[in-house]
Amino acid sequence: MKFKGYFFILILVVSGCTTYQLEPVVKQATNESPIKIHSYSISISENTKVWTRNDILEKTKESLNTSERLDSVPVNTAQAKSNYHLDIDIKYWHGGAGGDSFISALSLGLIPTWGENKDLFIYKFDLYKNGELHHSNTYSVNEKHYSHILLLPFTIIDLGSPNKPLEYYVETLHANKNI
Repeated sequence: MKFKGYFFILILVVSGCTTYQLEPVVKQATNESPIKIHSYSISISENTKVWTRNDILEKTKESLNTSERLDSVPVNTAQAKSNYHLDIDIKYWHGGAGGDSFISALSLGLIPTWGENKDLFIYKFDLYKNGELHHSNTYSVNEKHYSHILLLPFTIIDLGSPNKPLEYYVETLHANKNI
């Protein structure tokens, strides 16, 4: 039982605080209105965390609830005047624990460390109108993390906070439903 308690404290000390930033920032359009997306296809890289993958699929289904999910972009159909298809590509990359995490773990959080992961998530949205590319947007989520024993109270708050990359995904998805 003691081992579990020490292990939990070690995990909290090593995890530190994390902040995320979306680039480019999503601009809230005032003159654009949502369009009806008839179909969508989604590709998520295989090394995406399982719980993140399921959440992304669920949020996509909620947001595009009147759309049909397809395996690929449909070909140009002459009978449809405005058939919109949204092709979504999500890539996840995490370099793993770097030297900063190793130093923090060895010192039990006494030595402050920090690091940055650029392009942790990349969200690419291609909007097709009648089978032809109408516009394309790419967003990246960057992560900055800090570890120190003084950050322990903030670590507990950070662990209970919402999944910020998922919030950014929903925000970018909604922005790409507008033209």
